[in-house]
Amino acid sequence: MNDLDKPRIRVDFNELTEQDVVLVSRSDDVVDSAGNAITLREGLRVHLYCEDADDSGKPTYLVASGLIERNTSTDWSQKVKWQCRIDEWGSSPGRSERRARH
Repeated sequence: MNDLDKPRIRVDFNELTEQDVVLVSRSDDVVDSAGNAITLREGLRVHLYCEDADDSGKPTYLVASGLIERNTSTDWSQKVKWQCRIDEWGSSPGRSERRARH
């Protein structure tokens, strides 16, 4: 499955700490879906994806974009250094928008 519209960083949208904040990485460096090395920093605009399936079980993606920020939480997520404040939810081909699901 390689039909992403642009290089994106893989996340797990089950790791939302707020309605519009998802955990991204414990370290400063990640690799996107195109194999590019990215060094995370405060304010960096990123594009995210998570594997999913449509209503018929066909593999697809949930996608979003937003700005990286340092995670300052002291709760269960405190071991994760970077998070993303999402400002744009999207959908992949054959998939309704993510917000309709959650």
